[in-house]
Amino acid sequence: MNNLTSVQTNSEGKFLKNVQFQERYNLLLLIKSCEKVKDIVKLQRIHADILQKDLIMKDVYVATSLLTTYAKCGALEKAKEVFEEDLPIRNVVSWNAMVSGYTQHGHSEEALKCFRLMQYEGIPPDVITFICMLKACGSMGSVAMGEEVHVKVKNQQLWKKDMVLGNALVDMYAKCGMLGKAQEVFNELPCRDVISWSALMDGYAQMGEAEKVIENFNKMMIEDVIPDVVTFLVLLTACNHAGLLAKGLMVFNAMYSSYAVTPTLDHFTCMVDFLVRVGHFDKALDVIENVSPSYWLPLLLTLLGACCCNCMNVDIARWAFEQLLQLDKECVSAYVCMGNIYASSGMHEELTGM
Repeated sequence: MNNLTSVQTNSEGKFLKNVQFQERYNLLLLIKSCEKVKDIVKLQRIHADILQKDLIMKDVYVATSLLTTYAKCGALEKAKEVFEEDLPIRNVVSWNAMVSGYTQHGHSEEALKCFRLMQYEGIPPDVITFICMLKACGSMGSVAMGEEVHVKVKNQQLWKKDMVLGNALVDMYAKCGMLGKAQEVFNELPCRDVISWSALMDGYAQMGEAEKVIENFNKMMIEDVIPDVVTFLVLLTACNHAGLLAKGLMVFNAMYSSYAVTPTLDHFTCMVDFLVRVGHFDKALDVIENVSPSYWLPLLLTLLGACCCNCMNVDIARWAFEQLLQLDKECVSAYVCMGNIYASSGMHEELTGM
């Protein structure tokens, strides 16, 4: 081969590599764009094009990106199809995509099966795998599996190196009602942030231990950790369940005034429910009348539901019902709640006239 031929061959090879690289890059961008807007139809068209060009079997990056995007969009059957039929290599990234997808969309049992199969195939789990599994265990209330993951994490000393993993351990034990273990892990964390504190406080809140929630919030303040929207929701929920009205109002008012945290629909919903439970209908109405109109429908439903479950205040319930019908004439939940209130109050004429 003379020098000219050699130069031509090398140039062609570089050109082909550049074309392949550009094609892969363009495909990855297209797939990523579907993830942002959850466009499964477009993603399936891209998938079909990839299969037609026989690209997926040649490029693990494209295949894994396709699988991950299907999983994040909630198209878990399609993700499984790519995972089982199209992937040239199944590595920890592709396994994590499946475990994460199942966990994110509430299929904790399937996530657990993936975790078992992953280990059976000799793929060692990493930090992402463990975080997903701890979340799945918390959702299922599976203490035994959570403890198994904890042992693996502890043996590798991973939780002391990764704050997200440490927080996931606290959250898992808290969600499973194992507050002693949650507190133990929390105490051993090398660094505690607002997520650590909120996870622990939420565990106490779910068990009805409002005083412990408040106590931990005060400790959090001493450590100069700034509370966020989740922290305040946990606090309000704890106060609600314990009937601590004065404390709840103080927390709600301090959110924006002292910490510049803007209340979300969840906070307003908790407060409306709380105020109606303790008979402060005027304050509950003030909350509803002073929020964004986009929140009115869910808040009115909360008000009506609280009247139905706790106080049977027919006048307030009727007002909420009328407001709801102005927003949505076909609101089934409103008719059901109002019907139950009329029936329980012996107002049979009103019930038949709905």
